[in-house]
Amino acid sequence: MSAIDSLNCFRPKSMKSRIGRLSGLNWARRDHYITVLKAYLDGSKVGPPDAMHRSVTLAGYLANDETWSVFEQGWQAILDTHSPKASYIHMKEAMSLRKHFSKDNGWNKTSRNSLIQRLLEFLYDSSFDGKIYGVCCTVNMEDHDRAINDGYPLKPAIELCTAFCCERVMAFRFRDIVDLPASQILPVHSYDFFFDDNEPYLHRLKTMHKQWRNSSIATWGLIHQISPVSMKQQPAVQLADMLAWSKNRSIEVGVYTDLCKAMLSATGSSEWNLDYSSLIRPHRRRVSL
Repeated sequence: MSAIDSLNCFRPKSMKSRIGRLSGLNWARRDHYITVLKAYLDGSKVGPPDAMHRSVTLAGYLANDETWSVFEQGWQAILDTHSPKASYIHMKEAMSLRKHFSKDNGWNKTSRNSLIQRLLEFLYDSSFDGKIYGVCCTVNMEDHDRAINDGYPLKPAIELCTAFCCERVMAFRFRDIVDLPASQILPVHSYDFFFDDNEPYLHRLKTMHKQWRNSSIATWGLIHQISPVSMKQQPAVQLADMLAWSKNRSIEVGVYTDLCKAMLSATGSSEWNLDYSSLIRPHRRRVSL
């Protein structure tokens, strides 16, 4: 990186993206990364978060403000020009053809599938690989309960998913550092985490951050903000919603696996599927009962 590039990197600039303007930072930085996360807790039963569901999934994406700005413009253009026009994409609504995506609003399976296909093509055609990074973690709750009943000291599924996704996000820049000369390394300055409204994972991350921010694990100290946002107003969170929904449905009922694979391959990504063997692997012995 030249001296001019280094100077430009830290020259104050206003945030360009919608999601970036929600940050508490007064200016944009190329080394400040914004993460959006969305959870799905599927199952026929109801109950407290993760306790009564067959599987839970947390998925999201990481990018800096400049990249999110480019993404938002292209994503919104597709929503605006589609027929019927879409104010947002929410997979539960779209796949069931209800609420905004109801037949009364002119939607059917063909128009819905066309919209999803256009959004996927945009991800591939815009060369976001290396600029947007995806993370996805799914816990099989039946296996989780079985492991606990067998005496393994597992943490709650919400905590497992939150820890994996956040640690993968915070390790994102380090993937490239080993292959770069020192003059080209752009250290991470800080991270923002944005969740969809009312996500139980948000509160868990705040608790984990409070516990770890002053620890020897330096990356936890780089978290600048953890806040809720409205998915309907944020294309970045809508992208996370597509990945979380498709991943959870592929695990739950074995459908939409192609959609999930397409989304994971459109950008760099880390994926973690926790079944019984994966859950118990870190524990060398069972708890004495």
